[in-house]
Amino acid sequence: MSVSIDKDPIGSWENLQDHLKKYVKSAFGTNSKSFEEDRQSLLDAPGVFFQEPYVEVLPVYKSGKKLEELNTKDLPALSQETISSFVQVASASLIPRNINLYQHQQVMLQKALAQERKHCVVVTGTGSGKTEAFLLPVSLSVRLVVALNI
Repeated sequence: MSVSIDKDPIGSWENLQDHLKKYVKSAFGTNSKSFEEDRQSLLDAPGVFFQEPYVEVLPVYKSGKKLEELNTKDLPALSQETISSFVQVASASLIPRNINLYQHQQVMLQKALAQERKHCVVVTGTGSGKTEAFLLPVSLSVRLVVALNI
């Protein structure tokens, strides 16, 4: 039976351990019964081949718009042509265009790219997309530099 990591992380961890142990035993099998038993004892001993799993529960961050859905109402300081170019650059390697931004990323982008160009700080937990929030306005700057041939 297939185990889904998002529904059963511990079961997935145990399944992974079983597969890796089977690989070691089959790829490096011997004819020595005592060696195989000793190795199995080591493979099953905590901390020898595997550490105990560490599961960190992360908060769910509020979802914003998809990158490709941003328009002049979201970023009024920019033309639709500039927004489209920005989306093209940002979705090339930073955030896929069909993935929703987190709300704090979208707000950061709106504040950083507003007429008054606010300085912004994003303080959120691990896995919240702080790096992307920082790099989104930078990717627009890259787009503008390329467009202006600076």
